[in-house]
Amino acid sequence: MVKMKKRIKEISLQFGLVCLTVILTIFCLELIFYMKSKPEDTSRKTFRHKYEVVKRDGYKDNLDLYQKERRHKLGRLYEIFSETKHQMYFGDEILWEKKYTTDQLGRRITGVEEKRKYHLLFFGGSYVFGDGLDDNATLPYLVSQKNSSIHSYNYGNSGSTTSHMYVQLQNFIESDQILEKLGAAIYVYNDFHIDRNIGAMFPISWNEGNAPYLFIDENNELVADGKFYSNRYFTTQLYKLLNNSYTLRYFKVNLPLTSLTPRAFFHPLLFKIIKSSFEIYKEKFQSDNFIVLIYPGNTGNEKLIDFLRENNIKYFDYSKLFDGYDLSTLRYNDGHPNLKANELVASKILKDLSLYLND
Repeated sequence: MVKMKKRIKEISLQFGLVCLTVILTIFCLELIFYMKSKPEDTSRKTFRHKYEVVKRDGYKDNLDLYQKERRHKLGRLYEIFSETKHQMYFGDEILWEKKYTTDQLGRRITGVEEKRKYHLLFFGGSYVFGDGLDDNATLPYLVSQKNSSIHSYNYGNSGSTTSHMYVQLQNFIESDQILEKLGAAIYVYNDFHIDRNIGAMFPISWNEGNAPYLFIDENNELVADGKFYSNRYFTTQLYKLLNNSYTLRYFKVNLPLTSLTPRAFFHPLLFKIIKSSFEIYKEKFQSDNFIVLIYPGNTGNEKLIDFLRENNIKYFDYSKLFDGYDLSTLRYNDGHPNLKANELVASKILKDLSLYLND
């Protein structure tokens, strides 16, 4: 009995020493990489965004319920029928200020209200929505401006991804909401959408899991099951905690490890969401003009293109469209495309769309 107590005491002491060693090691590593990354972090933290709804147009109770349902299924969204002021600060200095205007269904306006010959539904994240751009400088707006036969509908939203497109098409978009019978849909793809689809650690740091949670079940069916923060709670909380680690941040460690190199790795979930979205659009609009646009600068697209070809899904490969240009003239400091970049992409879209938009 005495030996047993002594043994337990020794094990407890050893366990305590191991825990203390681990804690001290983590503390030292965090301190070291905090000092190494401090200048970079200090610089990054001086940039900040401020959003303020400055105008709300009156809307009926049923649209209020519609807004709540959209947020319930899609996460963070701009308000419907509103004007939002977006300010970018560096320290206390305002670098720029823009206003974003949305219509009664929460779509950013594209300068067209009348019925035209063709519809063009745009899906994607901030590159489609137009972060940092006036209403008349977004990609969908420019396409409508350059071709009077096309009515663009901007379903993009800051932080959105392939999953948002699927949930929108499944729940919030019907053919009778679109004035034109003929047309097409374009999903603007960027490789970082893969991380967002699977709820990887990097995007969790800013969306906090407030995004659609989609997965493939044992029957190979796509399932939309609420949000990451509610239906994958513990993993989301762990990622939020780990995102505060200076050591992981310094080495750019992302979890799960399969998303460390997203440009070379295409998660099966991406393919499933694209195919399911294509099928929903085809059923609702009686058209197979669903197009995946690979945005300039994305590399390692071979597997995605093979998948699109195998499933007869149209695509525009614009990955090299900006080759030969000084990228600093096409993007803001935060990487978002500017007016010049959108002009180039819009012109290319209109040229390639002529193959598909006909009576």
